[in-house]
Amino acid sequence: MTDIRLDTSPHIPLKRRKALEKAAVAACLCSWLSTALILLIAYVLIGFMPFGQDALLYKDGQQQMIDLYCWFKDVLSGRSSISYTFTKYLGGSNFAVFSYYLSSPLNLLILFFDKSQVSLFMNVLYLLKASFAALFACCYLLRRFNPQTKTKYIVTVLLSVSFALSQYMISQSTNMMWLDGVYMLPLILEGVEILVSGKKSTLFIISVALALCFNWYTGIIDLMFAGIWFLFESCRVAVTAGPAPQNSENSGKKGFRSFLLSFLRFCVSSLCAGMLSAVILLPSLTLLQGRTYGSSGIGMLLDLSMIGFVPNVISNYCFGLVCVKGSANLFAGSFVLIGVVLLFVSSSLKLKEKLVYGIFLLFVILAFYWQPLVALFSMLRTVDVFWYRYSYIGSFTLVYLAAVFYLESDTKKMKLFVPPAIAAAYCVIAIFMADPGTVTAIEANFTNKMSEILMISPDYHLVPLISQMVFPVATSLLICLAAGLNRSKSSASVIGQALLSFILIAELTLSQMVLAKTYSTGDGPAIDSYTAKEIELLGKIEDDSFHRAVQTTYHSQYHGLGASYSEPMAYGFNSVTAFVSAPEENAVYFLDRAGYPQYYDTIPVTVSENLALDSLLSVKYVILPSGDDNNAGLQKISGIDGFKDLYLNPYAAPAAFVINRTGSYESSSKVPCQYLNDLYRDLSGIEKDIFVKIPSENITAVSADKDGKPVYSYAIKADDPGAVMYANLVTNTDKGAMLYLNGKESTPYSEEMAPSMVRIKAEDGTVQLKLAFKAEQSEVTDAQFYVLDTKALEEAISVMRNNAAQKSEIRDGHCVFEIGNASAGSSLFTSVPYNKGWTITRNGKKVESELTGNVFITIPLEEGQNVITMDYNVPHIKAGAAASAAGLIFLVGIALFENKKRTVSN
Repeated sequence: MTDIRLDTSPHIPLKRRKALEKAAVAACLCSWLSTALILLIAYVLIGFMPFGQDALLYKDGQQQMIDLYCWFKDVLSGRSSISYTFTKYLGGSNFAVFSYYLSSPLNLLILFFDKSQVSLFMNVLYLLKASFAALFACCYLLRRFNPQTKTKYIVTVLLSVSFALSQYMISQSTNMMWLDGVYMLPLILEGVEILVSGKKSTLFIISVALALCFNWYTGIIDLMFAGIWFLFESCRVAVTAGPAPQNSENSGKKGFRSFLLSFLRFCVSSLCAGMLSAVILLPSLTLLQGRTYGSSGIGMLLDLSMIGFVPNVISNYCFGLVCVKGSANLFAGSFVLIGVVLLFVSSSLKLKEKLVYGIFLLFVILAFYWQPLVALFSMLRTVDVFWYRYSYIGSFTLVYLAAVFYLESDTKKMKLFVPPAIAAAYCVIAIFMADPGTVTAIEANFTNKMSEILMISPDYHLVPLISQMVFPVATSLLICLAAGLNRSKSSASVIGQALLSFILIAELTLSQMVLAKTYSTGDGPAIDSYTAKEIELLGKIEDDSFHRAVQTTYHSQYHGLGASYSEPMAYGFNSVTAFVSAPEENAVYFLDRAGYPQYYDTIPVTVSENLALDSLLSVKYVILPSGDDNNAGLQKISGIDGFKDLYLNPYAAPAAFVINRTGSYESSSKVPCQYLNDLYRDLSGIEKDIFVKIPSENITAVSADKDGKPVYSYAIKADDPGAVMYANLVTNTDKGAMLYLNGKESTPYSEEMAPSMVRIKAEDGTVQLKLAFKAEQSEVTDAQFYVLDTKALEEAISVMRNNAAQKSEIRDGHCVFEIGNASAGSSLFTSVPYNKGWTITRNGKKVESELTGNVFITIPLEEGQNVITMDYNVPHIKAGAAASAAGLIFLVGIALFENKKRTVSN
């Protein structure tokens, strides 16, 4: 079949121009629909919801995203607030949570799903974001390369789909918010190229601003890469320009001035985009300022070392392989890979053009292996998980370079033996770099998933090697077939194109299937059922007063421990914990000191209930696993058999009460029980220990080794078998142990997400406790055993209740307290944590708060009547809105100026 040339010159008739516009629209729609169809086929074949039980719930997908989408549904229905919520930790702003996780407009679709359908929603959301990546990539390729034949339109669609289904997309689907940066990147780079060409900068400004608003993290990555793309595009334009005039010196000066002008326009446009997005950026970065988790800083750029072996970028270019530190996978299909190599070995481009492309490609590859560039694209922060969060820029670069060959250069000069030669060379490299003596974790994972899909026996050497070679070989042969038939103008050329399209789609589909098996779980239906039961159980609480609730089990497990700590946000109840990348660190540190250990300065672990701490924090309800008999001190209200039981805490303190001191207070004790003793003394004035240390004569300790690994055993005599008792075993390791209570496995210990201070229950008057370590040279450095004196606790709480504020109104972002007949030297303690953004007035005048426990707002009182009002406003939200409004005016000014300049030049 002979190609039909699609002439796009400006003098063509209107009818013809409309036909070309329709062809471009058809190509974009074909890219969008093809990607969606491929994913639907993959969903059906591997049993993804709604066609099965699997969903994209790998790690953070299950531990964070599901709960955050449930919370966002409440926001959209008016039941929660982005500004401030008590469902996050002890209370805090959720603006930074919204701007990082949820500000993409596609998230609005959660309105059409129940909370028990969020697993399905995540599958749908991934399909949509991947489809938009294909759509916008197609828009970019159409504008940049202006395909003029039907064959090139088909190639454009194939390249667009290759980008949309690159390795990055599904491997990072667990962090669904990062995918917004992927589909916005082509629009941003299209804007860069238009700007470099001297035309309008509007597309660049708007696309960058939207990318920053949709997800500021990947938006910044996109903007950084846009700066690099600007330099690349400027060089490309310079080397592809026509011959220089005779006065080369003046021409050089003119070219340099033109570059400086373009650079100035790029900087001004970036500033305008930043201003437009300031309403999101400024408050978010303010709220995140000062976070301590992870090392960071400009000093990371001074480490000039390499990460991994650079040639791995070739051997790792295969469908289904995951990214790990030092081994980036930029896979976007064999069609793309062969096209990139053909650009350098078979295109008709001049040497200087190839040199520009080669240097740019080398730079992009080094971005995954040279520490300064890795640090730069990692936002100058250390990365422990989800390596190469920016690898989509590498995949797009490969797609672009392949497009230069397929869509711009003269492919008819390609010798037909070259593509098979490239595939053969790739196979040789793959064989050479394979180590038959070892099996890497990447290879093992790939083999297991492939064997599961193809229902074959796993061969950890042959399966990865054969899989790596089969598609490049098949693709190269079909490229030759399609090119040969096209050159001969054979009517069978459509068959060659169809076969090439089929093999590419097969490779991309299989890639999605293998990676989906890696980055998904079959927990979707179980979590949906869990959600329905959790909502039912919480519905049994009929209490309009301000209170908190704590639970000890969660829908997500990590190494046998609860991991989904944002459930209070998801299900709309006030609690003490959360798991988000915008933590309230002072609250997290307080909880850690008081017995709920923290991890990553982000996650307070509450899998073992702390009655004294909960009571101080107005925790009125406790949710335990169904049938849990370690519930001394609590009163059962209701429950769901086989799920959870709901308990009342009779000792819950009021959220605001008067104390007999002014000034801030913090205990220096490092022992949680003693720390709480100090707080109760300070807040109640009762000079009694609520935690009483169990006498050493009541404890028998034995240590031994089993298979070279230490085991510590304790027998604790309980004077009152029904007492509330706690153990806290301080160890010198984080490599893990198992804690046994009365001969039964109780909980993992001394490892990530494990509790520290745990409830212990006596049987027959004695507690049998054993800690078996997983690693040698581990030891217990301090064994702390305490009994909670409930009478002393009740006495302290009684004082707090008697001193409670006469009026106490507490809701998200607004509190009002009224205190009558306050004495001089007294203060109002509140269990409201300090956050940036609170404004506090006392009797109409603004006052500064003091802190208790370095976290709780404590307000000095005047003698007599006091009315305390607290209002929360997101920090710098007004300044951000003003900057965005100024940015809009700036954008209009830029557009008018560019239009006027263009009119004058014409």
